Amino acid sequence: MSSQSEMSNSDLHIMKRLPIYCLILLLKFTSCAADSQSQDLKDSIETRMEELIMQNNLPGMSFSIIYSGGKQLNCSAGYADTEKEILLSPEHVMFSGSIGKTYSVAVLMQLVEEGKIDLDARFISFFPETGWLKRLPNMAEITVRQLLEHRSGLPRYIDEEGVWDSLYNNPDKVWTYEDRLAFIFDKEPVHDVGNGWAYSDSNYLLIGMLIEKITDSPYYSEVNSRILEPQNLQNTHPSLTREITNLPIGYSNLPPFFKMPEKVVENGKFVFNPQMEWTGGGFASTTGDLAKWAK
Repeated sequence: MSSQSEMSNSDLHIMKRLPIYCLILLLKFTSCAADSQSQDLKDSIETRMEELIMQNNLPGMSFSIIYSGGKQLNCSAGYADTEKEILLSPEHVMFSGSIGKTYSVAVLMQLVEEGKIDLDARFISFFPETGWLKRLPNMAEITVRQLLEHRSGLPRYIDEEGVWDSLYNNPDKVWTYEDRLAFIFDKEPVHDVGNGWAYSDSNYLLIGMLIEKITDSPYYSEVNSRILEPQNLQNTHPSLTREITNLPIGYSNLPPFFKMPEKVVENGKFVFNPQMEWTGGGFASTTGDLAKWAK
């Protein structure tokens, strides 16, 4: 999600491109209530969630709280499948969108601490033989730090209509680094390097490339061994396939530009291969795991 005070229409559209379920997490640092009080609170929260679902015409909603003592409360309301009236539960996972960028930052900063990456090194210095990178705007000057801070000036590749044409025409496509970034080859930069700010998933695709280059292992293997396993995030899964266990049906109201059907999961398969998103997001998770990770 953009940290700008006002998001553009494009930002809002991109946020809605996946199932319209609410992923909500809350970290509440107060003393833990007694079990009976905790159940009363859960009932109260879920009643309010049901009201919000009705008011906003949502399929379902999940919500998690972690208390300072470590007790966790996970709530859900509404449906995982509105047609079959399958109730949404805290065990259902949902695409967590750009929250996934935080895993890539965490891995990258571990590599910085290990002395393997200099944040102020120019990104291109790690890939002297990768010729196609030179077709990206500003690439000769962009540092690793500027990618992390969205100060590179790189356009958002997902704003290009060709991306959505490709997803529509070949939903099973497995995307390479170049496949994704080719949509912004030879484009004008959004701003000069370090001389502005513009949120762009393109920045984090390059961060993923760098992680794999330095570690010589797949990005998701690094996230699993460095973050998911140590933090016991058992319900956080890489979005690498159209079939993701415990994924709700999901519904979309996107404009025609995105070529997205109203129902985005059919016969257990998502409408396209979410592997496309990769380090721009790239995970499906429960709100319970998201709350643990944020805490």
